[in-house]
Amino acid sequence: MSLALLAKPGSYRGYLLIVEFSTTYMLTPIHVTASQPVTINSNGQTTIKLSNYPPPFYATFPFLMALPITTLLIIIIFLIFKMRKSKISRNQTPTQKSEN
Repeated sequence: MSLALLAKPGSYRGYLLIVEFSTTYMLTPIHVTASQPVTINSNGQTTIKLSNYPPPFYATFPFLMALPITTLLIIIIFLIFKMRKSKISRNQTPTQKSEN
């Protein structure tokens, strides 16, 4: 994780705060940058919100890996049930079919 804060001189007594934040979030590399102009009066605090952090779950590596695996499992389960159903219907005699 790395965080960089730069203050570039702007107009009179004003600065542009630039925050660069780099980390790994849920196995996904993240690099977020935000900036905000500030005026320096005396001691004070400024809050800068990183709008893209944390990223949504659907934009992370675990989701991108789980999506095709889950889709493949659903297809396999569907095919297994379909094959079982067709195998059961082929094994029934015509009289058993008419009774059910």
